[in-house]
Amino acid sequence: MTTQVGTATDPRSRVDGLGWVSRAVFPDERVGLTVGAAPPPGHRAVARYAVVPSVARARFLVPLGAPRAGAASLLAYNALRPPKVRALRAVLGGLARFGPAGLAPFPTLTVSVPAGVPAADLLLTERLTDALGGTPLLAACGVRPPDPNGKPTLQLFSADGRPRGYAKIGWNDATRALVTAEAAALRALRAVAGVADHPLPPGLLTETAWAGQV
Repeated sequence: MTTQVGTATDPRSRVDGLGWVSRAVFPDERVGLTVGAAPPPGHRAVARYAVVPSVARARFLVPLGAPRAGAASLLAYNALRPPKVRALRAVLGGLARFGPAGLAPFPTLTVSVPAGVPAADLLLTERLTDALGGTPLLAACGVRPPDPNGKPTLQLFSADGRPRGYAKIGWNDATRALVTAEAAALRALRAVAGVADHPLPPGLLTETAWAGQV
């Protein structure tokens, strides 16, 4: 028997960006999401995130499972960000190196699954871990206002902080079509990878359709 998780502290019940991203990344109702609370009865915690800077003004979910991955999620990919944003992320990245203790001022989002249910059956990061060779992956995610054409994007890192890729999520008809088209374009660009005068496209590592998402 499976049951739905209560919504008392579940951010998926929110109508803001945190709610939108949470529903896209964790669409299975059997997954427990709690902020500042223990997992639901019968669940085991499988991941935790710092909600930066707060639940009401969430902008970024930082993985807490490995300090180097958490720090890398804040320190990588900053070259095109405004100077003030880069400076703030540098400070937070330094704090993240201390693990959960360094990011203790921020609310903690706990992800849990029912006891006895494999996490890979319910969580995108676990499915991607299996698809990309089995090395555990940790995901960071930016939070933006809800957008019917927006694609929540996970930054994927190994526990030692090495970037492993991005995962774009198509969560409705429009974004599923966009993600599918982008994947097709990346496959087509493989033919010109390394050809003179052509930019080097990012490699397509994997595709998956799961829980209504692509």
